[in-house]
Amino acid sequence: MLSIGWTLISFIVAISVLVTVHEWGHFWVARRLGVRVQTFAIGFGKPWFCWRDKHATQFQIGYIPLGGYVKLLDSTLERVSPEQLPYAFDQQAPWRRILIAAAGPLANVLFAVVACWWMFMLGIQTVVPMIGAVTPGSIAQRANLMPGMIIVELNQRQTHHWRDVLSELIVLQGRQTPVAITLRDAQGQLHQHQLNLAQWQMDDPQQHILQTLGIQAYQPEVPAMIDQVIHASPAARAGIAPGDQIVAVNDEPITDWHALVKYIRQQPLQPLTLQIVRQEQIIQLTVTPEWTTADNGESAPMLGIVVASVPWPDHLRQQLRYSPIAALSAGIQEAYRLTRLTWQMVGQLITGRLSVQHLTGPVGIAQGAGIAASIGLAYYLAFLALVSVSLATLNLLPIPILDGGHILFGLIEWFRGKPVSPTTIAISSKMGLWIIGGFILLAIYNDIGRLW
Repeated sequence: MLSIGWTLISFIVAISVLVTVHEWGHFWVARRLGVRVQTFAIGFGKPWFCWRDKHATQFQIGYIPLGGYVKLLDSTLERVSPEQLPYAFDQQAPWRRILIAAAGPLANVLFAVVACWWMFMLGIQTVVPMIGAVTPGSIAQRANLMPGMIIVELNQRQTHHWRDVLSELIVLQGRQTPVAITLRDAQGQLHQHQLNLAQWQMDDPQQHILQTLGIQAYQPEVPAMIDQVIHASPAARAGIAPGDQIVAVNDEPITDWHALVKYIRQQPLQPLTLQIVRQEQIIQLTVTPEWTTADNGESAPMLGIVVASVPWPDHLRQQLRYSPIAALSAGIQEAYRLTRLTWQMVGQLITGRLSVQHLTGPVGIAQGAGIAASIGLAYYLAFLALVSVSLATLNLLPIPILDGGHILFGLIEWFRGKPVSPTTIAISSKMGLWIIGGFILLAIYNDIGRLW
């Protein structure tokens, strides 16, 4: 289990880096276009460190490291002397204001490219998308998908690993026409099939996307061999020790770790009699699972044990590590994939194809940051790239108070030849604040629901 301190630090670093990049985009373009930047702030509250440059811009770091902002000279917000008016944001031509507003999200997208570039230079481990099991009567079974097959292409896009498969599936949700899928069997033969996704829904946030299709990803068989016992957990109180191997539960044989997890979840919070092999002797212990929240935010009945890891077969593993030039090309493609995926999900949320229960708030982001950082720098960079693209997408939505709202007002003024009235801006800004506030509260509510 990850410590709260590690998760919090990982989250603060992620937010601070991404907000700094975003605000630097606004700052850099505003400076180049001759707009006066009064404040560049990272964090909120009273600044504990600040300085001024030769352009009289105050740079500061606040005590609350969650966010930041760039304050531009604006005569609609404060009194501005006549000699300073040419440097005010609201006095600029619409195209200038649009560029300044768009610079923040663009900086986040460029950061995603750089993060993915470094990720591919450091190298990440991925697994080949092999099907482990197919649910009877599911969409996957009706398409004649079989266990042991490897997904090679989906919708004419190559799928080198499960991330490619999942990204394409999200984009394909709601497709009324059959989708082509190419698979390779154990003998190396290719098979062409059709997935009928017309009735496919993935509106249950507790169910994995693959499960909604009836697919279970292949996982190597992992014996229920105990590697660690969490302190003060049900397993520790029952006397389970590292090195023990669970071979039966309530007289039902247990073949591997996944079978044990499935059994516990089918009978949550019920006392279990375990048969354990310890130093070539079989002993019996009784333990009652407790409802626990895992590092990934999932709540389930757990014993408080960590299983000994088993390496994946070599033919199902691949190391994605490239030279600097090849990594840059791969990074651009990955950033594009993330951007495409994010916009597609936003569209599905708006049209109702994707449940709002999938929204994740600060708690979910913090958990993701902690898990990614604990795995390694390359995976943390991948996490930063994803959140950076999400931040860019959110800010480009045409909602007043967001960058997209400023861009929208700028475009309206550009085409009309006159600015939007202050009253309209004020009313729409209040509406935008309510919309954003509502989504934030909904995301936090979802986070709390997942924890419980």
